[in-house]
Amino acid sequence: TVEGYRRAGFTTALMAPSAGMLRGRSVLANLGDGGMSHNLLRRDVAQHAHLHERSPDGSYPQSLMGAVALFRQTLLDAAWQQRARSAWQADPAQARPDWLHGMDALAPVLAGDQPLVFESKDVLDSLRILDLVDAETDLVLIGNGEEYKRLGDFDRKVPHILPLDFPGAPDVESEEDGAGNGENSGGDQNRDVSLEELRHWKNAPENPVRMAAAGFPVLFTAHGQSDPADLFAQVARSIEHGLDSDVALAALTTGPAEWLGIADRAGRVAEGYMANLVLVEGDLFAEKPTISEVWVDGHRFELAKLTPPEVDPAGT
Repeated sequence: TVEGYRRAGFTTALMAPSAGMLRGRSVLANLGDGGMSHNLLRRDVAQHAHLHERSPDGSYPQSLMGAVALFRQTLLDAAWQQRARSAWQADPAQARPDWLHGMDALAPVLAGDQPLVFESKDVLDSLRILDLVDAETDLVLIGNGEEYKRLGDFDRKVPHILPLDFPGAPDVESEEDGAGNGENSGGDQNRDVSLEELRHWKNAPENPVRMAAAGFPVLFTAHGQSDPADLFAQVARSIEHGLDSDVALAALTTGPAEWLGIADRAGRVAEGYMANLVLVEGDLFAEKPTISEVWVDGHRFELAKLTPPEVDPAGT
């Protein structure tokens, strides 16, 4: 909810449809009171896509191969419509081409004027999308945390919006049976954990570090997490694994503002910018940061009352 993200310290959100393969266009809005009419910043920010959506009524597509084919054909149809209508407008004496419903919405993507934000399921999905979408398209990937496994195979360094949902330590203890005995007479037995699972648990917090070092533009998102406030603890884990704290802060502030086209009024504390502020006691990148206030468009939302110090730290 809007209030949940605001309590977690977020002041602005990119909101996109959540269903369909080509899901539609997103809007950018502040998270203040008053609904969209008071908070809208930009419409038609990006087109969003996902290859793993399946038709709920059992129709086409029902497989990854079908989704790839349908996506490719849809973009080809949209490009054909643009060329056909341009040719007809130049020479109206020829037969007027059929109009394909919905294809005009993809024209800005085909022209490179609007980003295509593609959600990736795993690292193989990322490589599949890079192969599917041509280099002229302004492609942005919503990452999956496995990019570090195949960074050398990425043929271009597109921006990545990274969820930071790192895995917890694998549970190597087996559960006892109903009688309270282990599986064998020797007591509790260890659970088999694959080497790949252990490697990912160890390396996942380094994924943002490796991507930033390799020159990928990296932005952070709370997308996909049950509680958006958990993001800061995950950022802290990446910092412990070598991520520069300034790079981490930029991935939540100036980086998104630049990508979203609002860097002239958001992402910094500066004169003339929106008064979107987060006040925190101590460090923001901590297991459970104490966020005391969030300001959206100059409106204050008090989250936690702080006890003033007994001695004025300002002195005289």
